[in-house]
Amino acid sequence: MNAFLIINPSMEEVAKQELAELIKAKGIAQDVLVEFSVKKNEELLKLLSRGQSFRRVAVLLDKNGDIDELDFSTLKFPWAEFFSSEVSLKVTVENVKGNDVRLDISRKVMGKLFKTLESKLTGLKCFTTIRT
Repeated sequence: MNAFLIINPSMEEVAKQELAELIKAKGIAQDVLVEFSVKKNEELLKLLSRGQSFRRVAVLLDKNGDIDELDFSTLKFPWAEFFSSEVSLKVTVENVKGNDVRLDISRKVMGKLFKTLESKLTGLKCFTTIRT
């Protein structure tokens, strides 16, 4: 599974070293991201609990240039291993100008994701709370 560390500028080498030390993974630095792969979900949890050089860990679901064409239902992703009725989810849009634009992107992504989650996971009911 591909994932990213979202880092502050100039922290690329520190984040790559932390990846190597914590989960024995090699990272590829790109601007404010370090891309890496994991074999087990537990490795992501280890990063989240012990990592210090990054702001967030993001799991790559899809690479798509157009939000309107985004379709999570076709992805081969272990939804049940990450989502349940006990989990909350936040979509954060960064590096996009204008709060209204960011909220619109967030709503579209969340709507498409919730539709997929409700169809793939039995008994799961999704709802949104929008905070500005």
